[in-house]
Amino acid sequence: MSFADQFQTAWDRIVTASGLFTFRPNPNRNTYTFRGFGTSLAWWAHIIGGWSPQNMDRTVRLLYAPPPEGLGFTVCRYNIGGGDDPNCPCNSALGVSHLRAGGNVPGYKSSSVSTLDANADPTQLLVLKQCISHGATILEAFANSPPYYMCKSGCVSGAPPAKFFQQSNLKAEKVEEFATYLVDVLIALKDIHGVDIDFVAPVNEPHTFLGSWTQGGWQEGCSMGPKLQGKVISALHKELKQRGLYTKIAIPDEVNTVYTLLTYLLLPPSTHPSIHKINTHTYAAPLRPLLHLLSTFTKTPLWMSEIGVPGTVRHSHTSIQPALDLATHLIKDLTALKPEVWCYWQAVEDENIMTTINDSNWGLVHARFDGAEEWWVTKQYWGMMCFSGIRPGSEICADGMVNGLGGILGVVAFVEEGEVTVEDGRVRRRGKVVFVGVNRRERERKVKVDLKRFVQVEEVVRMSLRRTSETEDYVEVMSGEAVFPEVEVILPARSIARVTFSGLGVLQKQKPVASSRS
Repeated sequence: MSFADQFQTAWDRIVTASGLFTFRPNPNRNTYTFRGFGTSLAWWAHIIGGWSPQNMDRTVRLLYAPPPEGLGFTVCRYNIGGGDDPNCPCNSALGVSHLRAGGNVPGYKSSSVSTLDANADPTQLLVLKQCISHGATILEAFANSPPYYMCKSGCVSGAPPAKFFQQSNLKAEKVEEFATYLVDVLIALKDIHGVDIDFVAPVNEPHTFLGSWTQGGWQEGCSMGPKLQGKVISALHKELKQRGLYTKIAIPDEVNTVYTLLTYLLLPPSTHPSIHKINTHTYAAPLRPLLHLLSTFTKTPLWMSEIGVPGTVRHSHTSIQPALDLATHLIKDLTALKPEVWCYWQAVEDENIMTTINDSNWGLVHARFDGAEEWWVTKQYWGMMCFSGIRPGSEICADGMVNGLGGILGVVAFVEEGEVTVEDGRVRRRGKVVFVGVNRRERERKVKVDLKRFVQVEEVVRMSLRRTSETEDYVEVMSGEAVFPEVEVILPARSIARVTFSGLGVLQKQKPVASSRS
C-alpha cells in the first residue's frame, strides 16, 4: 500500500470515528414541505409529440409514471412559444430555421392582427396532456420570448448584437400586447384544451445585468432589465385580473442565484404584491441560503425551476459521473436553497446534439430528434430515480446533513403515510424516512444515519437499499430489519444510494403549515 493510500485509510478511520460522516436529521427543526419534481417540455415535447402514440407514451411514462415504473414527476412546465418569423433573415438561404431541433416552438399568433390559433402547438400539447394523465398535478407555463412581431429584431432569439450590455428585444410599446398574448394562450389552454395552468412565468433567463440573447441564435430568448420586467409583471397582473384567471405570476427565472436575488431587489416595489412565486435556475448558485431567506422574508414560495447537468465527461449513456454531478447539485439545492419544487431542464435531450455538437450529457433520456423514434435511458436517469422516493408532501430535513466532506453528500426526507393521531397534545404521524446518499470518491465510504429524533411506531424498523453505480441501475441490494436508531450504510465508490426506513413516525406540536401564498 502506497503512502497516499495509507494516509487516506487513516484519515477515513479518523473521520468515521469522529462522527463527521454521521447524518443527524431532525424532523422538528429546519424542515420544509416539498411539493415535487418536474421538468420543462421545451424542446423535447415539440419532437416527441410527433412520434407514434405508443412511443410518445413510453417516453412520458419514463418521467411521470409512479416509481419504479417512472420517476414520478408531478410538475410540468409548458413552453408558450413566441413563434419565429417564417421568413426570418437569420434562416439559411434554403429557408432552414436557425433554431435548433425542437426549438422552433410555434407561436399562437402570426401577427398583431391575426386570430389566435388554439391548435397551433399540437405536439407539445399532446405531451402536456399525457404528462397530466400520468401524474402531473402542478402546471406552469413559461415564455422564452415574445412573438417575433413584438421583437425589435423581428427574431425570437434575441436583439441585434450590442458592444456591451445586450438590450431587451421586447418593444416598449408592445408590453401590454405581450401580456394579452400570454393570457389569450392561457385561456385557450383552459377553455379549449381543458388544461388549467397554475403559474405563468413571462420571462426566462432575462440576464438582467449582462444580456446574452442575440439575433440569430439557436433558441428563443429575450434579455430584459428590471424596469421593463416590472412593466410586464404589472400588465400581466392587470390582464389576468380583468379576465378572471387565477393563474399566478412567477418571476424572474434567472440563470443563477445571484441574478435572481438582485433582479427581485431591483424590481419596482409596486410589483412585489403581484409576484406569487420566485423562480431561479442554479447553473451557478453561490447564494442559495440568501435566496431562501428572501423567500422566507417575503413569504413568497421559491422554486428551482431549471437546471440541466452536462456532466464533466464526454458523451456517455453509461458513465456514472453525470449522475454523480446531478445528485450532488440536487442535494445542495434541497438542503441549502430549500425550494418547494425542483425541475430538470429538458429531461429528454437530442442525441445528435449530444454526440456531434456538444459531446456532453444534458438530459436524463437521449432521443433522436431527426424523425427516428429511438431513445436511450442514461445513467443520469438512474441517479434521478434514487430521489423518486421523496414524494410530494415530504418534509425535507435540512439540519444535520453532511454535504461535501470527503466527497459525501446526503439528504433526508420524512414521507407521511397512514394514520395521524394525537398523544398528550402532540401530533403523531406515521411514515417512512428516505435517505439519499452520494459518494463521489474512488473508495468505499461508511456513513451513519442517526434516526433517534424519529419515533418507532412498529415493532420492527425495516430498511431497503437501492443503488446506482457504474455497474448498477437503481438495483435493490438489500432489504431487512434495521438496527434502530443508528444505522450504518456502506456507500461503494462513486455511487448513489437510497435507503428507505419504514416503521417510523414523528412527534410534533403541530403539522407544518404551507405558505399562504403557495
